[in-house]
Amino acid sequence: MTIPMLLLAIWTTPPPPIQGFDRWEPAALFKIVDGLGEERYVDEGPNHERLNVTKLSWEVRSYLEFDLETLPEEFDAITLNILIANLDAGPPVEVVEFFHYTGDGEEDLEDWDAGELFWTHDYEYPDAGVKYAIKLEVTELVRRYRDEGRRFLGFRLSAPGFARFRIGKAGGITSPNPFFAVHHAGARTDILDFVGREDLVSFEECMAGPYGAFAVCTVIWDYDGDEFVDLADFAIFQAMFEE
Repeated sequence: MTIPMLLLAIWTTPPPPIQGFDRWEPAALFKIVDGLGEERYVDEGPNHERLNVTKLSWEVRSYLEFDLETLPEEFDAITLNILIANLDAGPPVEVVEFFHYTGDGEEDLEDWDAGELFWTHDYEYPDAGVKYAIKLEVTELVRRYRDEGRRFLGFRLSAPGFARFRIGKAGGITSPNPFFAVHHAGARTDILDFVGREDLVSFEECMAGPYGAFAVCTVIWDYDGDEFVDLADFAIFQAMFEE
């Protein structure tokens, strides 16, 4: 879609209602590095801003662990929201695999190979710097873990072949870290829960301002076609423009 066509769609199409949800951060968020002439080690990075999936002559895997005991007793749906950006143009296909496993809320080297394959995303002919907003339905998986008495639900992100991807804040200065969007009765939705106030731009300024303003505009529509507007749509909107 060209910029003029996008602007026309934004200007003329009313947004669907924003679905209420609360954001749940992982209890543990870290990466494990293997190679580089050193022993395998855990590295959470400053403010968790160095999460990535890499497979070259060394390998980096990223891990998220959610404390299910902190979730509401009743909920309608839960999605795992992640923004991924590839670092450079890759071979014909780059793959990131998602595994789920029983965690413990700690950063453990023992989690290196943990998990059962849950979902695979293929990036065909990725261009350098392209960002992808991923929203995975995990409602039944969360319920199963809780029913089985497992407190921590972990996700491992790794690559079977060549790959260099950044995750969360490393994918852009206003990009959120991975989180659960928990849809439940009484949930609130406030975009300020996900970005800083300094990153927000009004609709009027967004439409009238210079091209650079679009990088932080908060005009949000149902870009991913799931009939709800939530943070995945916000990530997709930002990914349309250079930061």
